[in-house]
Amino acid sequence: MSLEILFAAHRNSWSGSEQWLLAAARAMAARGHGVSVAAPAEAVVLRRARESGVPTLAVPFARDIDPPSAVRVLAHCLRRRVRAVCLVSERALRVAGPAARLARVPAVLIRRESESPLDPATEPRFHYERLVSGILVRSEAAAQALCSRVDWRPRGQVHVLYPCVDLRRFEDPRPLGEIRRAVRGPLGLTEDDLVLVHAGELSPRTNAALLVSLLPRLLEEAPRAHALIVGSGPAAPALRKLASDLGLADHVHLLGVRDDLPALLAASDVMVHCAHADELVDGVAEAGAAGLPVVAPAVGGMPEIVADGETGSLYSGDDPHDLVRAIRPYLNDPQLRRRHGQAARVRIRQRFALDGRMDELEAIFRQQLEH
Repeated sequence: MSLEILFAAHRNSWSGSEQWLLAAARAMAARGHGVSVAAPAEAVVLRRARESGVPTLAVPFARDIDPPSAVRVLAHCLRRRVRAVCLVSERALRVAGPAARLARVPAVLIRRESESPLDPATEPRFHYERLVSGILVRSEAAAQALCSRVDWRPRGQVHVLYPCVDLRRFEDPRPLGEIRRAVRGPLGLTEDDLVLVHAGELSPRTNAALLVSLLPRLLEEAPRAHALIVGSGPAAPALRKLASDLGLADHVHLLGVRDDLPALLAASDVMVHCAHADELVDGVAEAGAAGLPVVAPAVGGMPEIVADGETGSLYSGDDPHDLVRAIRPYLNDPQLRRRHGQAARVRIRQRFALDGRMDELEAIFRQQLEH
C-alpha cells in the first residue's frame, strides 16, 4: 500500500539534513509512494526536489511561531491526505508538527541531526511529549544519550537510522588515475602531492580551522601535503586569512560548494574531520564510500562509522596533538591509506548503503501507522 509522505526542512542551506531529506524523498517516490517536500521558496532543497520531479510546497518557516506557514502545511496535509510527516529541524517541528496533528496525520517523525541529548533549555518539550510519534537518530550512542538531560520521556519511539550513502554516486566509470588527474590538475596538484580533505559547512562547529592550523606541523614530515576545504559558510573568510597568516596560501585550497564531491574525494588521500560537536557527519560516510581512510574525533556515534585502526583513525576531540598523532601514519604510507580506504568502502557498503537505510525508513513509516 502506498503512503502519502511530506518531508519538511526550514533552512535555505544545502547541509547534511537537506541532502538526506532529498535522498529520502526521491527513494520513497521511486518506491511508488506519494511524496512532497516543504521548505522556503529560496531553499536549495526545494529547487532540487522540483528538478527531480518531486512536488513541492513553498513554506517560509520564518520563525518558531509562524501561523501563516502552519496554515499552509495544514492545508497541504488535508488536500493531499498526508499520512506521514518527516521533519529535519526543530523549527520545522515547531511549525509543521502542530499543523500535521491538526490534520490528523498519524505519523509525525523528526530526524535529529544532533547527537547531543535533548536540551531542556531549548528543546520543545510539548512537541516531543505530545506531537511526535517517532524520533530518528543517527547512531546507537545518540539513542542512548537522548534523554540523559531531561526528566521527561518523549512520546514517540526512538529509531536508529544510520546516515545513508547513494553508492551509485561513487561508481565512476573512469579509471581512478584519470579522475585524480582531472581534479588535481586545475588545482596545481600532482599525483605526488598528499591531499587531506575536509568537507562540510564552514562554521566554528565544523572547525576546519584546526586542520589549517596544524598543517605547518604536518608539512615538516610531508612537505607536499595540501588541504582541500570543501563547503561554504561564515568561517570561510577567517579560514582564508588564517592560511595567509601562516604562509599556507599554496597549501590550503578553499573550494566552496562543489557538485563533484565524489570525484574530489576520489582524488584525495585522507578525510580529516574536525567538528567539535559529537555529530555523525554524512560526509564521513561518503568519504568511506569513496575509498578514503577517515581521521575523526572519537565522540558520539563516530566510532560506529570509523573503525579505529581498520578504516581510519580516531582521536581525542579536544586534543590537537592527538589529531596530529592520528594523521601521522598516513602521511608517507600510501599502502596504509589504500588498505584502510578499501576497508572503509566495504564497511560503508555493508552499513550505510542508501537502499538498505530506505528499507528501514519505509518500515518505520509503516510501523508508525500501525500504532
